Amino acid sequence: MRKRLILFSAVLCLSMSVLLCSCGQSGEQYTICFEDNYGAGGEYDSQVAASGKKIAEPDVPVRDGYVFLGWYKDAGLTEKWDFGKDKVKSEMTLYAGWDADT
Repeated sequence: MRKRLILFSAVLCLSMSVLLCSCGQSGEQYTICFEDNYGAGGEYDSQVAASGKKIAEPDVPVRDGYVFLGWYKDAGLTEKWDFGKDKVKSEMTLYAGWDADT
């Protein structure tokens, strides 16, 4: 009886370990879109990335009379996306930030 209990406990622990280790590794893929943020309809290919992965920085967009400031996580341009550090967590759109070239 004791051997069965030990075997059952070992199998239960192993099963739980496998289950817990696989959490968050579902391989979910998300689409990241890029918005030129000034209505020109610039052609920026969307990217598909796995959850927890980084994405490649697209070519720098060009706009007459403006300087490109970078890509932002929100349309209000309050939080800049860092291609070297930030990782994908969901579907999202990144917005181009611009400043008038004076």
